[in-house]
Amino acid sequence: MRVVFFILLFANGLLLGYFLLRPQAAVSGPHPPLNPEAIRIAPSVVVAAPAAHADAEAGQCLEWSGLDAPAMARARAALEDMGLKDKLVLSPATDYWVHVPPLKTRAEAEKKLAELRALGIDDATLREDEGLWRHAISLAAFASREEAELYLAQLRAKGVKSARVLERQPPKSSITLIQLDETTQSKVEQLAASYANTELKRVACRLP
Repeated sequence: MRVVFFILLFANGLLLGYFLLRPQAAVSGPHPPLNPEAIRIAPSVVVAAPAAHADAEAGQCLEWSGLDAPAMARARAALEDMGLKDKLVLSPATDYWVHVPPLKTRAEAEKKLAELRALGIDDATLREDEGLWRHAISLAAFASREEAELYLAQLRAKGVKSARVLERQPPKSSITLIQLDETTQSKVEQLAASYANTELKRVACRLP
């Protein structure tokens, strides 16, 4: 019996070793063979960025000069009727001049000038041109009456009693038209041709 037991034990050991040592079956079947001829490498595609819009070509700028007050009013109205109100740059038509009216002689004017400078009014200057304002003393000029009146009050506080404010209008004014296309420029040229003693010329565009 003991011999039979050892024989069976040996046979079981052989059988167990067989199952443990045999190659594992593949879980899945082999990969299909590659076909090199069927492989194609896609060329890289570069997507161009949208082209930036070129800056709009700056149009022509025109300067219409030599306009007296009535002509300035008519020209401005005509240009606005053409839809150009937002393209007009008007030369300053009016300022408010703070001054001491003309004195009788140059000696009197120089004496007054010295008095003003002694009060710390260093911007005072003597008008020496011929005509109505000879021997006047210029103190300052402002774009609005409010500013001029405020400065005049400051002068009064310093003891200057003779200063005055005068609203001045230049004898001739100008209109600058910014960035016009060619069609509009032609229309403006036709309009300007009907105004005597004025000049229309191209100028470099200087936007505000």
